[in-house]
Amino acid sequence: AMPAESEEPQQETVQSGTSEPLSLDLLRTIKLSHNQYGIRHGNYQHYRHYCTRKLFRLRKSLKVTNGNKRYAKKEIKPESVDTERYLLIPLYQAERAWAYAMQLKDEAGPSEVPPRTYFHLVRRFTKAVKWCQELTKLAADHIDAKTALEIEAYSCWMEGNLLLEKEKWEEVIALLVKARTIYEQMGKLGDPEEQELYRDRVNEIDTSLRYCHFNQNGGTIDDIKTLVDLTHSQQGASYDLLNSKLENVLQETRKKQSSGMEKISWKGRVVAIKSDKIRVALIAADEIRGNLTNSAKETEEKLSLYTDLFMAYGDTLEAIRTELKQITTKNDKQRSSKAESEEANLVYLLKYITYLKLTKTIERNEILATSLKLNLEKPSKGRKTKPDELVRIYDNLHQNFKELEELADEEDVENKKSVVARGLSCCAFRCYYLAHSYVNNYEWASSIALLDRCVEHVGIAKSHHLDCLNYEKSEIAKLDELQQKAQGDKCVVRAKAHLDTLKQNDTTLSSGSLADNLDVYTSSFADSQQLANFPPEFQPTACKPILFDLAHMELEFPSLEPEKPKKSFW
Repeated sequence: AMPAESEEPQQETVQSGTSEPLSLDLLRTIKLSHNQYGIRHGNYQHYRHYCTRKLFRLRKSLKVTNGNKRYAKKEIKPESVDTERYLLIPLYQAERAWAYAMQLKDEAGPSEVPPRTYFHLVRRFTKAVKWCQELTKLAADHIDAKTALEIEAYSCWMEGNLLLEKEKWEEVIALLVKARTIYEQMGKLGDPEEQELYRDRVNEIDTSLRYCHFNQNGGTIDDIKTLVDLTHSQQGASYDLLNSKLENVLQETRKKQSSGMEKISWKGRVVAIKSDKIRVALIAADEIRGNLTNSAKETEEKLSLYTDLFMAYGDTLEAIRTELKQITTKNDKQRSSKAESEEANLVYLLKYITYLKLTKTIERNEILATSLKLNLEKPSKGRKTKPDELVRIYDNLHQNFKELEELADEEDVENKKSVVARGLSCCAFRCYYLAHSYVNNYEWASSIALLDRCVEHVGIAKSHHLDCLNYEKSEIAKLDELQQKAQGDKCVVRAKAHLDTLKQNDTTLSSGSLADNLDVYTSSFADSQQLANFPPEFQPTACKPILFDLAHMELEFPSLEPEKPKKSFW
């Protein structure tokens, strides 16, 4: 006879050997499940049922089912984890509890959640947080640094959801900012699809942060970055530790990616990259360049990214120069064809990175010039742009194009023509804004001379652009517009110079208005534009005559006393 099974749940464990550090794309895994099983359409119940079926399949394949006919809990210990499928069990347990809580919240509608439903969904969120802690415990010492950070961010996000329901705003902000920081930095890694997933999660967290900030401080916040920086400053040492972890993960991922960047191709020549340090630096620069290309950001954010990009290119150039110096020293001692080939490749690579840095510097300066022009024409509430600032920008651009011309090969004639033409365009713009700078200093002769020179430079630049085979029509249109502006401004400057000459002999108007001095010509009213005094001055006017009625003094008015009744004869 079969022995009777105990009524108490039996505790069994599963143990197996350990292996290399495991890797799990946690966010990609759950987002893929969300999109395929109902979350895209807000059907949390369907997703919850999917999680239940998924857990059953995982436990059955890993042979950790909780009994056959009767429930017998099987506990998975950390030392028994040898594949990432073990980590999916607590992950989908947390997802199932979260989906149940969201289902309850969705069924309650936009109105106030009933108390019974509220306590139920809070218990579900608490259960989800508990499974996140179980996931962290199970994954300890078995996963790589990237997966550990993903689990930490997911746990912070889930705990933030729980505290959001309990309305503990300060704690929620601290947890969500931590999760946001991790997701934002992880968004710099991986393929474009993975980066898009991280950006979407950051946008979701930003919405929750705005809601928490509104409830905590009673006002909206436009710049999430300000709130994040404030939270980081309050966290102090814990944020520094998190930042160091993120830097380690970024460096580790770049080293893995550097194995794929073994060579570069530029101008028909392929150059091998043998130094790991140069590869890592190039990958870091490519990541920032990808952020600039793929996302539409505001001017200040773009300028900040350009600064980071120039620092990355600087690190790359420094690594190349160090490597080049070592090879040159070796060649001085012992010459070989292999060493000379490596030296030539490094020189070519140095030229390539310098070219990339120059092109991005030109892009940055053109963005700055566009922004300053807009502020000059339509000043914002802040400081108005001065023409001198634009003179400096176009001076830098002209210098950049000169350096780019020196890098161009002698055989690449068309590229060299285009670079020279764009440099001449910068000269024309520089003359134009330098003329406006002289106008502000009342140096009329120099200003008119510079505007004439500007028109000459426009003609030269247009001829060089038209000489190119594939010239840009937008550049020709900009030069035509500049020529019209310069010719119009010459008339304005001549008029101002004439008025300035007249002012020296002018006498100021007695009343300061043109209406009171129509017989006197003066140019002083052009500055003040005072055509008449307003409000007008008071003038004396004759009042209406007063008529006195004296006739009533000679009139006798009837008495108003009542008459006495006459005595009757009878």
